[in-house]
Amino acid sequence: MAEEVERLSGVAVALSVKAQAEGLVAIRRAMTEITVQEGLFSEDLSVVDYEAETFPDASLGCPAEGEVYAQVRTRGFRVKIAGPNAATWDARVAGETVRICR
Repeated sequence: MAEEVERLSGVAVALSVKAQAEGLVAIRRAMTEITVQEGLFSEDLSVVDYEAETFPDASLGCPAEGEVYAQVRTRGFRVKIAGPNAATWDARVAGETVRICR
């Protein structure tokens, strides 16, 4: 019984590490997109918060007017980033897709 608990605990830890790694990739992608769009340096930005989220569709909860999106639940991350002059961004990341919500 103790071995099974350790094994289950080990699986939970492995999943947690995987989720953290995916979160870091999402943060990097969000920061890269903001630096490109805004002409900033990554050193000008800081991560305020990030969390895993399942979005209701492929727009990542941030649809562009006039666009149509696949109606599938999409796993990803919401990343909040702060920059110079009290600027903030709400970035949504799923895989290689990055959307900056305005």
